[in-house]
Amino acid sequence: GITSDVYRATARTKFCIFRKFRESVAQLMLAEVAFRGLVGTEDGATGFLTPEMLLERLSDIFTDDVASGTLQDKELQQMAQVFFAEMDSDDNDKINCGEFIHACTDHGDVNMQALT
Repeated sequence: GITSDVYRATARTKFCIFRKFRESVAQLMLAEVAFRGLVGTEDGATGFLTPEMLLERLSDIFTDDVASGTLQDKELQQMAQVFFAEMDSDDNDKINCGEFIHACTDHGDVNMQALT
C-alpha cells in the first residue's frame, strides 16, 4: 500500500548533509517570516504571540469545520490551549520568535539547536 511505498522511497533516499542543512535553513527562515506575519511586526524578534492571538488564527483556519459542526468551539479552544502550552517553553504566556521557530522546526534530523 501507500505506507509501504513511502517507506521504500524513504529507505532508498541517500542522506546528504548539505541538502539537510539547506532544507533546515529554509525552514528556519520560513518560520521566522511566518512569525512576523502572525505578530504583525517587521521585526518578529520584538513581537510575541498570545493565547488569544493563537485562538484567533486557529479560528480563522478552522472556520469551515466549526460552521459544519465537525469541530466544536470548545474543542478548538482546547486545541489552542494545548498547542500554546507546548510552544510556550518558558511558561510566560507569550510565544516569542525563538519558541515559534523551535516549534516549527523541531521535527527533523537537523533542527535549530543542531544548527547553532
